[in-house]
Amino acid sequence: MKRKIAAAMVLCACLCTGYVNQQMVVADEEETVSIIYDGVSIGPVEIGGMTREEAKRAVNDYIAQVSSTNITLCLEGVTNAEKQLAVSAADLGLKWANPDVIEDAMGLGDAGNVVQRYKAKKDIENNAIVFDLEFAVDENKLRDILETNIGILNIEAQDATIAKEGDRFVYTDEVDGKAVDIEKAVPSLAEFLANEWDFKETTIVLETMVSKAKITRALCETIEKEPIGSYTTSFTSSSSNRCGNIENAVKLMTGTVLLPGETFSCLEKMVPFTAENGYYLAGSYLNGKSVDSYGGGVCQVSTTLYNAVLLAELEVVQRNNHGLTVSYVPLSADAAIAESSGMDFKFKNNTNAPIYLEGIVQNKHLTFNLYGHDERPENRTVKYESRIVEVLSPGADVVTVDESRPIGSRIVTQSSHTGYRAELYKYVYVNGEKQSSERVNSSYYAPAPNYVIAGPAEPAVVEQETNPDGTPVVTEPATDENGNPIETPSVDQNGEPTETTSDSGETPQETPGTQETPEIQETPEIQETPGIQETPGVQETPGTQETPGIQEAPVQETPGVESASDMITPVG
Repeated sequence: MKRKIAAAMVLCACLCTGYVNQQMVVADEEETVSIIYDGVSIGPVEIGGMTREEAKRAVNDYIAQVSSTNITLCLEGVTNAEKQLAVSAADLGLKWANPDVIEDAMGLGDAGNVVQRYKAKKDIENNAIVFDLEFAVDENKLRDILETNIGILNIEAQDATIAKEGDRFVYTDEVDGKAVDIEKAVPSLAEFLANEWDFKETTIVLETMVSKAKITRALCETIEKEPIGSYTTSFTSSSSNRCGNIENAVKLMTGTVLLPGETFSCLEKMVPFTAENGYYLAGSYLNGKSVDSYGGGVCQVSTTLYNAVLLAELEVVQRNNHGLTVSYVPLSADAAIAESSGMDFKFKNNTNAPIYLEGIVQNKHLTFNLYGHDERPENRTVKYESRIVEVLSPGADVVTVDESRPIGSRIVTQSSHTGYRAELYKYVYVNGEKQSSERVNSSYYAPAPNYVIAGPAEPAVVEQETNPDGTPVVTEPATDENGNPIETPSVDQNGEPTETTSDSGETPQETPGTQETPEIQETPEIQETPGIQETPGVQETPGTQETPGIQEAPVQETPGVESASDMITPVG
């Protein structure tokens, strides 16, 4: 009996234990599925007792707080606050690198039987478990930030300067610049943020490169005091606005230093042709007519520089002649400018030293001096000559009738222009003897007619025959003997009677007589116009005097107005 009672008690205890253990297992499983054990952290973020989503949110909130911390970037040795960049860690691409650690935290205590899992839970409560919080950096975002803010971070190199003061040059020294070494800075900054940063505000010095100035004082000092090319033109008949445009364009160009191999563009220096950029309305030619445009007159600036470049024997990259002739240089010695069509004058420094460009405007004379290091022999000189190949006569007057004007009146609003085909030749002399000749360019200048505004034509006056006493003569029709009118037979232009046909009632049309072909006129004999005289060696233009020997070609020009190519908006 006692044994039965004992067995029953053992069975009861076992059943109770099983029931309790079953309840613990169920509870354990529920907690494992939805709740992280107490005492678990990811980095400094405690996530014990949280669900999966709550834990993720807690860690993300912490990362957002860290990412908002300001970090200052600068180059080595830079203390100027204006050259420092303050950004957040988030701007630099900082992000959470191991979000899967949440699953590791959720899986704690899942292994083993009920007793083992229960024991693991107690161990965690008594001995906290901390998972690593890992960071990474989006290097593409980091690179974009650095490249976008190059203007703030980088310190531009400062070129040495050279200026002409009187008969001497004055200089300033160059200053080297600093720039971010992007290829080194990106991985280095990413490594610091991900593994070394203490999440506090800090200043980071980026990898720095030295950027050298292009123009050094030593280069400037190789420029000699005598110009290698010089040329002068006059604009004494120009309006005040045209004079202002010439002065403004020269101001924008003078002082330029052109390094060996570099190309100079007049258009790039002059534009935009606006009032805000210092220009005035002045005469130019458009489709053979005079119009006002901002910058009218600047073609004389490019033309004067073109001739100085020819005498310096620098390389001409681009040059266009005007559509009509200009009066301030010989034919084929001009260089037109027109922004709308890209018409430009460009030249390249093909020497081994810098070229300093000096423009002088004084007493309505323009001079360009080009200074450099002349490597040409002293016994070598050059001469340029303009040749007229063909003379093209203007067409018939273009007449516009204005009924409001007096009958028979006639006003020429724009004078005609003779057209030309012309060429420019270069001659090289050594010790005064010609060594070579070459054609530099070929130019076509269109003829242009007179443009006339005329009043209405005078009415035709029919004179009537009178008798000696002044009475009008009356002519009676011819009649036959019966008093009937006699018809006058029709005749052709040769006086022969014409025939008529009666079958159709139509009169055949007259056959025109043979007209004489007008006599063919001979093309005027080609004339040679004296061109640009040689400049012995390297000759500086004294003061503002014109270069000796520059003779103008026999062309017509409206004072103060110069021409540009047809069908474009010219500035000349």
